[in-house]
Amino acid sequence: MRRFGQEYVKLTIDPWYRLVKRQPPVWLRREMTLALLDVYESWRRKVEALPEVEYLRVWLSWPNFIDSQVVMATGRQAQHYQDVFLPVAEPKGLPSELGPQLLARLSEFEWQECLSEYPVYKDDLTADELHWLFKRRYRPGRLYDGTEVYWIEQGRVWVGQKLTNKEAPSMNL
Repeated sequence: MRRFGQEYVKLTIDPWYRLVKRQPPVWLRREMTLALLDVYESWRRKVEALPEVEYLRVWLSWPNFIDSQVVMATGRQAQHYQDVFLPVAEPKGLPSELGPQLLARLSEFEWQECLSEYPVYKDDLTADELHWLFKRRYRPGRLYDGTEVYWIEQGRVWVGQKLTNKEAPSMNL
C-alpha cells in the first residue's frame, strides 16, 4: 500500500476466476461475501488509527459476482476510487438471492448502488461493432488522456462501508 497507494482482495478462486470468468452458485456467493466482509472488518480494525487511509470499501458486483472485492486506498488512489463508479438514479437494492441472514449483516453497512461498466475504445470499433453497441446500454466518455470510450453497462456494483457508532444507518437495501 505504501508504494502504490492501494491494496485490494479479489475473489481469484479457481475454477471461477479464469480467462473466462464463471459465476459461482448462490450458496458459494454467500460464503464468499462473508469472507469479503471478514477481510473488510480485519482491515478496518487495523487502519482505524491511520488517517492516511481515506478509502476502505467492499464492492459487491451482480450478476458478475466474481468481480467483487475489498479495496483500501490513500491519496490520489483514494480519490480515483471515490469517482470510479457512476451511482444509479433509481436503486433497486441488494440482490435477494443473498438471503435474509446475509442481508441482515449487510444492513450494518451503508451501500451505494452503482453501474458496473467496462470501457470499449471508440477507435477499436468497426461500423458493425458500433451498430451492435448502439443496441446496448452505454454512455460515451473520455479517459484522462482524452481517449474516447463507450462505457457498456454489465450489471450493478454495490459500494459499501461500515457505519461508525456515531453515524445513523442509511438503509438503502
